[in-house]
Amino acid sequence: MRKLNEDALLWFHQVLLRSRDAADARAYLQSRGITSESVIAFSLGYAPDQWDGLSHYLLGRGYTEREMVSGGLARERDMGRAGVFQGGRSVGNGGGDGASEEGRSDARGIYDYFRNRIIFPIRDIRGRVIGFGGRAMGDGQPKYLNSPQTLLFEKNNVLYALDRARDGIKLAQQVVIVEGYVDAVIAHQYGTKQTVACIGSAITEKHIQQIKKLTKQVTLALDPDVAGEVATERGIQEALKAFDRTVVPVPMVAESAVAASKGRKRREARGMIRLEKQVDAEINVVQLPPGEDPDEFIRRDFQSWSYAVAHPLPLIDYYFVAKTAGLDLKAPYGKAEAAKRLLPVIG
Repeated sequence: MRKLNEDALLWFHQVLLRSRDAADARAYLQSRGITSESVIAFSLGYAPDQWDGLSHYLLGRGYTEREMVSGGLARERDMGRAGVFQGGRSVGNGGGDGASEEGRSDARGIYDYFRNRIIFPIRDIRGRVIGFGGRAMGDGQPKYLNSPQTLLFEKNNVLYALDRARDGIKLAQQVVIVEGYVDAVIAHQYGTKQTVACIGSAITEKHIQQIKKLTKQVTLALDPDVAGEVATERGIQEALKAFDRTVVPVPMVAESAVAASKGRKRREARGMIRLEKQVDAEINVVQLPPGEDPDEFIRRDFQSWSYAVAHPLPLIDYYFVAKTAGLDLKAPYGKAEAAKRLLPVIG
């Protein structure tokens, strides 16, 4: 299956670089600020608007239909199943050439899983291709389509670009987590080499387990929208669960200080501490400008992005900003509501 993925990657990549059918895809990547050097470095590709372009190529390379289906690169035809073909077009993949599959003399028992999509190869930490992500061109839905689960690929286990970011994470002693493929590519292109992307927007404990082997500083830079806020909260909770706890001494309030506050004179109790368990990690958040995804922020003002990554919000500051948004903290009601929202978070 690994060789199958490598051959598929080569075909997708060459189509993007050489095919006239990929002109719109090349223009789209250019409009997003992705350079030709990044296209090569990340082996970006294009799945043309055809039912069997990749399948035809792989069959010619000696692969079987069963291998392509089990590898997540093709689907079996089922003309009788509702929702697979409607009006000669596939539903839910943003592809299709508009011609009905019925009556085609070259129709096989499978059709390409990715069609009319820019392809982002997904690699494991060792750089081996395990799956693909496809960004629809035009109005195709869903906007992003990942490989189905296979023997090699499970979405909740994978961080995009971790293979390229590993050394950068160790050097910076920090990982920056973004949502999208383009966010990660642009971050690397501009020099934030410690950046990875979660597949979709959900950060899982399995993601954090991989990260904790490389660094103890997790910086979340997810999109500044409702979904991104939910994903940030989940990422924080997953990180808090996954990282180890360490016991640290915490100075106690001096007894004399308490007594003095009550108007009594007491002998000071020196050197008293308590032991407290704390997460052995630094978890923080990049506050993005409203309405700007990371790739847009980076391209518009890389200096400000770099500063935000180097000086992210500690959790307590992030929660204060997030939980008090829209409140008038000068008004009694605003103060009371802020306390109500923050108390469950800060204990």
